[in-house]
Amino acid sequence: RCHGAKGEGGDGPVLVLADTRIDEAQGVIENAGGELLYDSDLFDIYEGEHLEADRKSLAFHLIFQSNERTLTDKEVDAVYARIVSALSEQGFEVRS
Repeated sequence: RCHGAKGEGGDGPVLVLADTRIDEAQGVIENAGGELLYDSDLFDIYEGEHLEADRKSLAFHLIFQSNERTLTDKEVDAVYARIVSALSEQGFEVRS
């Protein structure tokens, strides 16, 4: 994760079934992230070697930010944990 004056970002590859739509996974991320998730951008899709044939990996760059204050690591970690939990509940696997 990188720190900044306004926000903090992180990257997280999400392992999904090959027929999963990108907006489905991104919607789960954005709903779970709530108001402290400023932006989520897909920056990589990987299918092939080192993955099962019915899987693909979607990598998202996440930016956490508040317009009112600088976020603490604890706040960002809590939001990220909510996102990971929500993705897991949908059957997606977050890789570190």
